[in-house]
Amino acid sequence: MFKRRTLFVVGAGASQEVGFPVGTQLARAIGEKLQTHIDYNERVHYFEDRTLFQELRRHRHGLDIAAYVSAAATINEGVHLANSIDDFLNIHSGDAALIELGKAAIVQAILDAEQRSTLFVDPSNIYNKMDFNKIENTWFVKLMRVLGSGGNPTNVKEIFSTAAFIIFNYDRCIEHFLIHALQALYAISRQEASEIVTQITIIHPYGKIGELDRIPFGNDGLPTASYFNLARSIKTYTERLEQEAELDRIRAEMRDADCIVFLGFSYLEQNLEVVRPTRQMRRKPIFGTAYGMSTSDRDVTDSQLEKMFVPSQYIDPNPFIELNNEVKCSQFFDFYARSLSAPKTEID
Repeated sequence: MFKRRTLFVVGAGASQEVGFPVGTQLARAIGEKLQTHIDYNERVHYFEDRTLFQELRRHRHGLDIAAYVSAAATINEGVHLANSIDDFLNIHSGDAALIELGKAAIVQAILDAEQRSTLFVDPSNIYNKMDFNKIENTWFVKLMRVLGSGGNPTNVKEIFSTAAFIIFNYDRCIEHFLIHALQALYAISRQEASEIVTQITIIHPYGKIGELDRIPFGNDGLPTASYFNLARSIKTYTERLEQEAELDRIRAEMRDADCIVFLGFSYLEQNLEVVRPTRQMRRKPIFGTAYGMSTSDRDVTDSQLEKMFVPSQYIDPNPFIELNNEVKCSQFFDFYARSLSAPKTEID
C-alpha cells in the first residue's frame, strides 16, 4: 500500500495499454458505425452498424427517426475533424438527437472495446479467470504490486486506505481489474472482492457505462434499447459542469492528497478545470505521464499545473512537478517505483 495518500487521475491513455481505442481512433470507429445507407427497395435509411440502428428504432417505439438519421450523417462526416467524439458532441451540444445517438454509440463502442481487451473474462462460465500473463507488463499489474505489498487476507481492505482514483474514462477497466486481482492475490471470493472495490474512492467525472454487477465487463447480451438507456449514465463536458456536488468531491480529493499521479491524461483545459480547486493548494509531489508530448508543450502543462498551488517562498532547485514525456503508463511505474512508495513529505 502507499505510505501517503495518493490520488491517481486517469485518462484514456491508461486504457490504451489493454487494447482500447482513444481520441481520434474511437471517434473514427464511431463515425464508421454511423455511416448511413439507403435501402431503395424498402425506401428506408439504415446505419453501417445494423445493431445500433435496430436499437434506435426500438428506442423510438415507432416514432420518426429522421432527426437521428441526420445526426448520424453529421457525426460520420465531421467527427474525423475533432480530437475526440467527446469534443464533437460538445461542439453540437444544442442538437439533442445527435447527443443521444452519439452517447449510445459511445456506450456500444466501449462495451465492444471491453470485450476485445486483454482484461476481458468470459462471464458465461463462473470458473473463467483473468489471464494475468497477458497483462503482466501493463500498469494495472504494476499498480497492484505496489498496493498489495504488505497486505494479507485479513487486512486487504486497508491497502486502499491511502489510494483514490479520478477516472476520466467511461470504461470500468480499473474496477474490473481490481476485483479479479484481489481474488487472485488474496484467495478471496468474488463477492468479497467486489464489496472491497465498491468501497474504494473511485470517481468518474463524466460517468461510466454501468455498474459491473448489472452490466458485466464487455457484456454483449443487453436488453432492448439498452445502449440508449445506458447512455444516460455518461455526460458531455457541458453536462458535467452542472454537477457541482461531484466537482466539490473531486476537488476535495485533490486538496487532501499528499501525492497526485496523472496516468494517460491529456491535460486538456476542460479536464484540468474539473480537477482545479477553487483556491490554491499546498505544494505536494506531482508525477505524470506526458507520452508523445513535446518538451515545449510539457513545460506549458507544468506551468498550468503549478498555478493550482501556493507559490513557493524559495527558489526551489527540485521542482515538485515531474511530467515524463518519454514513458507510457507501464514504464512510469518502473521509473518512479521508489518515488511512489515514499512517505509523505512537506514542500515549501
